[in-house]
Amino acid sequence: WPGIMLVFPFLGRIWCTVCPFMAVGNIFQEIATNMGVQLKKWPSWAKESGPAFAFGLFYAILMWEELWNLPQSGALSACLLLLITSGAVV
Repeated sequence: WPGIMLVFPFLGRIWCTVCPFMAVGNIFQEIATNMGVQLKKWPSWAKESGPAFAFGLFYAILMWEELWNLPQSGALSACLLLLITSGAVV
């Protein structure tokens, strides 16, 4: 797992291409657009520090998985999935 933290800054977008959470976010954006909702623009801070923010969140997820033994806890795994899905939708 430590190797992932070293490779993520360079290959992070490849990781995101196999993740289904972005698809959920895109579906909800499409539904909202079809309903006439005006989507907001990215804030200026996200353009500047977005990659570092994403790296920090990815690191937090990895630490959560390792420290709380997520593969062995269904409830904590469900909480993580709901948190990631809600982040993709919002």
